[in-house]
Amino acid sequence: MTEQYKLRYLESFEFDNNLEKVRQQGIAATQQVLGLRLIENGQTLQGRELVQTSTVVLGNSPKATLGLILSYLPLTWRQLAWKVV
Repeated sequence: MTEQYKLRYLESFEFDNNLEKVRQQGIAATQQVLGLRLIENGQTLQGRELVQTSTVVLGNSPKATLGLILSYLPLTWRQLAWKVV
């Protein structure tokens, strides 16, 4: 839940080029974490969307790729896999 508030907070500002780039990276990192949590809790469509959006800024990461792969597993398997990972 705190990631949602953090995301809204970060989206409410706009800065110069250097600071704006840092802000965009912070938004993308928060989107990725929130997306992964949503995937873990069964809200796969919203989670996938946030993770995919974050990869535009952050690029593909092993964490994002694994989260997207796990999002296609049934919820019970997904929750077990998150405990192992």
